[in-house]
Amino acid sequence: MQRRFRLYNRLEEMAERASGRSLIVFVDEAQRLELEHYEWLRDVQDEMERRGIRMYTFLVGQPGILNRKTSFRQSIDTSQIVSRFMIEEIRFEGFRSAADLEMSLSTYDESVFPEGSDWTFTRFFFQRAYDAGFRLGQQHERVWDAFSQVHRQARFDFTMEIPMEYVARTIEIALVENMSHDASDFALSPASWAQAVDESNYVAALEDLRIIFVDDVAAGA
Repeated sequence: MQRRFRLYNRLEEMAERASGRSLIVFVDEAQRLELEHYEWLRDVQDEMERRGIRMYTFLVGQPGILNRKTSFRQSIDTSQIVSRFMIEEIRFEGFRSAADLEMSLSTYDESVFPEGSDWTFTRFFFQRAYDAGFRLGQQHERVWDAFSQVHRQARFDFTMEIPMEYVARTIEIALVENMSHDASDFALSPASWAQAVDESNYVAALEDLRIIFVDDVAAGA
């Protein structure tokens, strides 16, 4: 009980220091939450309201969380969880075109660290190539083609949609494994991107993705 009160006090201090009387809570991997976890969130929300703090909760998770929402709705004892924490559903879409990839890839060319320096993420890995004009944003067609090839090889007939997780992992692999080849005339080849996609484990996830996308199509029919 003492730990719980310390948590309440800490949350109140954070809310007052940041915004005054509001608290925003993000719960990742929410599809793994059990009933007791939602009851705990409910208790925290009730206590915050008693202290005059409005608590907003965002659940982020895999599509399986929708099954949990359905089961909660079927019982009077748990339907309040839906009304508190599962009112609105927002689907996060993956990359559906090469143009989508171009925007994200370009952020590696533009984002700098440390702030105020000339070191973008792309330049950190490929300084000579970057200074000579190489940009990841210009690689969007090659990256899309690499994923498209895997999609075709898997013989799936649904529209390809690439989760951000696998795009980020693919880019990381391509950067790390090729940085030793940096040169003024360096460019990431289609073979390099194909290898990075393969090592990202995207192929192993295709079957799970197929189940999700087919369910989405069926639900919208």
